[in-house]
Amino acid sequence: MKIVYILAVIIIIQFTYAQDSTGVGTDITEIGRVLDGYHAAAAVGDWDTYFDLMSDDAVFIGTDASERWVKQEFRAYALNRSGWVYDSVSRHINLTPDGMSAWFDEILDSFSYGTSRGTGVLIRT
Repeated sequence: MKIVYILAVIIIIQFTYAQDSTGVGTDITEIGRVLDGYHAAAAVGDWDTYFDLMSDDAVFIGTDASERWVKQEFRAYALNRSGWVYDSVSRHINLTPDGMSAWFDEILDSFSYGTSRGTGVLIRT
């Protein structure tokens, strides 16, 4: 009887986890799409789309140690550029338990700039 009870608990836990992980998987997929869209907008110099994905108080940390841009400064810099291409080679996305915030890190590859790392935080609005 004890084995049946333990087995039932394990099945219930797995079922609950499967339901939760499906939602998380969907959220992570959607976050991946947002990040891919962010990189795609930068690649073609679509600065309206690119900067609309950033909050008004966003800070962009560049690849150089001296680069720390508030959104408006970075936008002014970008407007003089045709774009930059970074391809995500690998990406990790984590969610808060309530699913309202996420943070990510990714390895990026660029023909022009080589390999770098991108990190950020997304907040569901």
